[in-house]
Amino acid sequence: MLRVYNTGNVSGDGSSSRVGGLIGNTSATISTIKDSYNTGAVLGFSIIGGLVGDINSTTAVISGSYNTGAVTGTNTDIGGLVGQNS
Repeated sequence: MLRVYNTGNVSGDGSSSRVGGLIGNTSATISTIKDSYNTGAVLGFSIIGGLVGDINSTTAVISGSYNTGAVTGTNTDIGGLVGQNS
């Protein structure tokens, strides 16, 4: 992904997992996120990230990207950029 952005709030329902400002869940098919950002709030239950909820890749690269939105989850694996890298 190159130069992707989101400015709106992203919210899952009360039991939603894998919620992200740009991507909820990704695999090796999207292994690079470059020059992208999120400024909206991200809200969910678990595995919540400002950019990506869950990256399923051991070779993923995030560069030149950022999050300024609030990231809120009620369980585990909550991160400013990535909730979980599995």
